[in-house]
Amino acid sequence: MDLLPSFQEAWSLVFPPARSASKVVVGVSGGLDSVVLLHLLSRVLPTEHLVVAHLDHQTRPESAGDAEWVRCLCESWKISHCVISQRGPGKISENAMRIDRLAFLKQVQKETLARGIVLGHHADDQVETLLMRLIRGTRLEGLGGMKAKNGALLRPLLNFTKAELLAYAQKHRLQWREDNSNQDPTYLRNRLRKELVPLLHTLSGEFGGKKRSRQE
Repeated sequence: MDLLPSFQEAWSLVFPPARSASKVVVGVSGGLDSVVLLHLLSRVLPTEHLVVAHLDHQTRPESAGDAEWVRCLCESWKISHCVISQRGPGKISENAMRIDRLAFLKQVQKETLARGIVLGHHADDQVETLLMRLIRGTRLEGLGGMKAKNGALLRPLLNFTKAELLAYAQKHRLQWREDNSNQDPTYLRNRLRKELVPLLHTLSGEFGGKKRSRQE
């Protein structure tokens, strides 16, 4: 499956052609989602317009290896602007890491005069985010979920599922890093992904839900 045509359409909605000569900061953890995002962006924009940003929270023994892997990926893909920073060390909450990561990306955007910050959130992330907000007692406005464009934050993958990203990565023989903390049940998002979301998919299939298909 080649997602490029659909991605190009999604990208033009969050980043109009008039801005195509501008730099964008791309948050790259080294995981599947961000690697696919970077690969798609490298097919849409010149690599000199891409600023890869990676934050090492130092919460895992292998995190330094992830940072080095991202640096090497940029080198092999001819992306010259790669910013890697460290925080910590020490275990911190999922929300604290999210806030810290966003602050880091905004700082990189400011320093590089980039026009946007591109994140790899996809359709499955959207479902998990909505469920987390429901569980934590969000107000009605919180049920709107993440937006494809929210100020400088750009999420062009929101209409793509994790399965579609995986199929794309396999087709293009992409490599990525697996984050073992994604298996840690102390994080609410992980429990939802492993326990509740599969149940919802099962119920959807049993009670009339339709699987979405995308033309290859």
